[in-house]
Amino acid sequence: MNYREFRGHALIVTVDSNIDPAFKDLGKAVIADGDAVRAILIDPGLCGYADKNVVRLSGADASLQAIKDTLEKMSAIIEEDDPFFLFYSGHGDVGAGGAFLAPVDAVPTQGTGLLTSQLLAEALLKVRSKRKLIAIDACCSGGIDLTGARAKSSKWLGNALLDEMEDGEGIVVIASSRSSESSMILGGDSTSLFTKHLVAGFRGAGGHDEGGFIRVFDLFNYVAVSVRAEWPSQAPVYAAHHQDSNFAVAYCEAVEKRIRPKSLHSEIAHMTKADSLVELFCVLYPLGPTDQELWVRAGGDISRLVLSGTGRIQWVRALRQIDRGLSVSIPDIINVAFEDYPKNRNLEMLRDG
Repeated sequence: MNYREFRGHALIVTVDSNIDPAFKDLGKAVIADGDAVRAILIDPGLCGYADKNVVRLSGADASLQAIKDTLEKMSAIIEEDDPFFLFYSGHGDVGAGGAFLAPVDAVPTQGTGLLTSQLLAEALLKVRSKRKLIAIDACCSGGIDLTGARAKSSKWLGNALLDEMEDGEGIVVIASSRSSESSMILGGDSTSLFTKHLVAGFRGAGGHDEGGFIRVFDLFNYVAVSVRAEWPSQAPVYAAHHQDSNFAVAYCEAVEKRIRPKSLHSEIAHMTKADSLVELFCVLYPLGPTDQELWVRAGGDISRLVLSGTGRIQWVRALRQIDRGLSVSIPDIINVAFEDYPKNRNLEMLRDG
């Protein structure tokens, strides 16, 4: 069989320390983030990016100008049908001009070296790829290179699989935390919390579809739930622009290793809808109805809630109000939750049940 290369391109930026002493050194975990992401991207049986198409900027090389220049160079070779992936791990913050990422030469007090949302958007606009996936691990925020491959034939992603991996359009951003939150590096972990679960998701921990693909919605939902299970105060965020499908981001060739997406169905099938919501929302919003301002966004009156006790207790009280018709409806809550957890299978089950 004749194999072709995956058309994907990727840029990995890791900033473990900055010239501005106001930024705390992040240490080896950030470098490990980049190593782990690069490893899954060039894995010939997983994402299959050609090694030559994965560009890495790290340490002193990860300046604002270097990032802009690299994106400019990549934009000259990336075609419309070439998927593009950008991964950033380092500091981020919010200033007077809005949120920004901090390349190695960033000095916020002088307003220099900042990778602002506007600068990043302008740089990405020049990249002609119709499908861009951006993953940002910061506070506030697959084909094969045939010339160098030595993998066995069972590890190659064949042409039909590559076609599927290249299908889909839109810009998807998966950020490690909300604009007011910190992104954690937990003791005992070799990588950042978000990146640990992002890599696990790419490897299929969140499940595969019937064809063995890991798709972007399932990837995000796995990452978001897993991060919050370890650190409830960090909520990953999903944002999309002109996304036309739940496109594939990785593939599992070994059928016996494929995992079906996890569902709470067996645990909550016998429960009332309100009780089912308690179980699910304690996972998605562990801090309670005010978590990510869910209750207010659904049209609820927060002044009518009793906000003492654990998140579970708060959810039980809040959903009793719904049962009595004294507050927002269950469809209201579920519809808003879909904004935070797109295509979440458990939410779909409750909505359609």
